[in-house]
Amino acid sequence: MYFLDAIIEDLADGNTVIAGLPDGISPGIAVEVAEAVKRKGLGQWSVVRSVEAGQRTPAELVRQRSQSDSTKGLILWVDATGEDKVAKAWGEYALRIAGSPELSRICIAMHTACAKACREDRGLRRRFWKDFVTSTDSRVFAERYVRRFEHSEAHVALKGTLVAELAGPDLAFATKLSNTPLERILDPESYPPECIWAAQISILFPLIDRERRRLLETYRDFWCLPHVREDGREIRQIEKLEIGDMDTQAQQSRAFRNERKRIDWLRRVRNDLAHLKIVPWATLNSRIARQIVDFT
Repeated sequence: MYFLDAIIEDLADGNTVIAGLPDGISPGIAVEVAEAVKRKGLGQWSVVRSVEAGQRTPAELVRQRSQSDSTKGLILWVDATGEDKVAKAWGEYALRIAGSPELSRICIAMHTACAKACREDRGLRRRFWKDFVTSTDSRVFAERYVRRFEHSEAHVALKGTLVAELAGPDLAFATKLSNTPLERILDPESYPPECIWAAQISILFPLIDRERRRLLETYRDFWCLPHVREDGREIRQIEKLEIGDMDTQAQQSRAFRNERKRIDWLRRVRNDLAHLKIVPWATLNSRIARQIVDFT
């Protein structure tokens, strides 16, 4: 159970939620909750900003936003209520209206210290950032965000994994990375190379093995066995042939002339990763790469 999922589940159950957030939290959290609310059909979405929350009482703001006949339920996101008196007022209001049939779903965001002071009771749930958020949340957040711009699934998977490795549970940083071009994230001078490599290997190694198995099956009648490696080791089963073995045979046989560049690309990428090297964007974005998988 992760932070966003916990909030949405509580809202769907008709609970009011107080979300305890750290300083400098990204507004992307509010956007993601709003999107999830919309998908689940949980009701109308409304945001109360911190200035507005401090100028009017919670009851006034809720009443103003709940007058529409089409409102199935009202979810308020009180953004960045850093002042103790504002947070306290909203916390007390949340406790009073928790479970109310007229207004059953409200999400109130405030700093963690203030949220802890709010008493959890029937119909009111507290969700603290530190108790739920992991790097998985960063990955899911990035993937959802990137999909809005119609990128390929390969792009979404690689970027989401990179964001998880680099940002960890820091969704503010994850938001920034989600807006950063993939080419720039893959620059080892800008971000820790060991994190970039870890993300790449988790995405590219399964891809390489999938292509290896496909090629072995497609050209099953053309692979030569036993295959003798330079070190004298003999490979007697097709399934044991690795990309390097396949590349050697592909360069020597006309049967593979249409696959030579593809196999060579797979070999080079695998060798880079096996030697702890980052695969550059130019390699991932090459013409032959796009024939295998599109990272754009």
